[in-house]
Amino acid sequence: MQSPKRIAVIGAGAAGLATAREILRHGMQVVVLEQSQGVGGTWLYEPDTEDDLMGVDTSRHVHSSLYDSLRTNLPRDLMAFLDYSFDSKGGGDDYDLRYPHHSSVLTYLERFAAEFDLLPHIAFGQSVTSIKRRNDLALDVKTPELSGCWSVTTLSASGEVRQEDFDAVAVCNGHYSKTRVPVIEGQFEGMTLHSHNYRNPEFCRDKTVVVLGAGASGSDISREIAQVAKRVVWCAQSFTLPITKTPAGVELHPWPKHFHGQGPVFDDDQLIDADIVMYCTGYEYQFPFLGGDVNEINNVDKAPTEVVVDDNWVHPLYMDIVSPTQPTLGFIGLPFLVIPFPLFQIQAEWFAKSLCGELVLPSPTLMLQSIDAKIDELTASDVKKRHFHRLAEKQTDYINLLASHYGRAPLPSWFGKLALYAQQSRMIDSEHFRDLPFEAKDCPGPTTVKLPKRRGQERAI
Repeated sequence: MQSPKRIAVIGAGAAGLATAREILRHGMQVVVLEQSQGVGGTWLYEPDTEDDLMGVDTSRHVHSSLYDSLRTNLPRDLMAFLDYSFDSKGGGDDYDLRYPHHSSVLTYLERFAAEFDLLPHIAFGQSVTSIKRRNDLALDVKTPELSGCWSVTTLSASGEVRQEDFDAVAVCNGHYSKTRVPVIEGQFEGMTLHSHNYRNPEFCRDKTVVVLGAGASGSDISREIAQVAKRVVWCAQSFTLPITKTPAGVELHPWPKHFHGQGPVFDDDQLIDADIVMYCTGYEYQFPFLGGDVNEINNVDKAPTEVVVDDNWVHPLYMDIVSPTQPTLGFIGLPFLVIPFPLFQIQAEWFAKSLCGELVLPSPTLMLQSIDAKIDELTASDVKKRHFHRLAEKQTDYINLLASHYGRAPLPSWFGKLALYAQQSRMIDSEHFRDLPFEAKDCPGPTTVKLPKRRGQERAI
């Protein structure tokens, strides 16, 4: 009898845990390689910051980008795997806030790992330094019984180097760790940092702070530091003059033209004297362990075999998961602007079924044709390359398409309705939506929510 396939999973965050569970459910062996000492990935809060606050040239890398007060911008009905609710029936607490604090999300993931007996399969304190195709094995996608085709090298916290062979690798290392810093001409003489290294607003007290970036972190952080700062100027490319709607205590400006000593200069030549400039400009996909032989594998149908990152686009990947010519190399969790945990779960199921033979993938040629068609569609719609993994309003269709490949039912009707309700709530009141009365009566999720047991029990945020 053939031995079960042995799969390496890189990362014990939400994507890695979901993938590990599906691999075990499908009768395969799994080893989760996690660089930290606990599960949670980006939800594992780290109070320390890096020595380079911009996160560009640091000697002490910090993985998590959480700040002290962070709460989810999705209700916990959606911040859960589809079969493990965020309440006492699953991994949460009925008294958790509807939009939970990050510590509650970590507790949920820790309970998930314990509930499905994943901890014995996790090797903590192991940083993956290299993933390579074994040189002595030729690639043949028609022979799924091929074993030990990936060589994975790890480095422990004590400096021990270890190399093991696996039948497949799932890359689940997240994409909220390597800072993206757009270039702005000129020099700024004050303090600069990326939101990756922001924890609380105290260092902004009585300062003039310029916040760059219109994403969720820029929105939340600009409002939080306005409580202590002398002045907060929030800049984004999407902010155009005249600006009619301004958050309390925050000035909105377009993107600066350049820096000039004491602060940013705008198209109208207005100069703002600033003490601090904070970049809330997002993150870059990074896979430093994908070097060497991973880009030198045998060609199949003369197709390109490299998996590369080009302006934050990871390609070529079929369904944003697998390399057409290396189908035992999978990436879980690349899409962004999504409801993450359910998407991770469906991607993990899809990949696990492809590994065990329950899902037969198209030929490499057909997968590459599918990728090319998607590129043509995105390019025709003027989508920037760095947004090729952006799903947003297309995420339900994407999840349901994956599910249809292996016969899973589509998402329940409440899912899309509740996602739309949450989006509309953020648009109506981006400052207070987390604490407004929850009135999604026509799309109730499965989560039990109770009022706090006694006054004052709510988490401080």
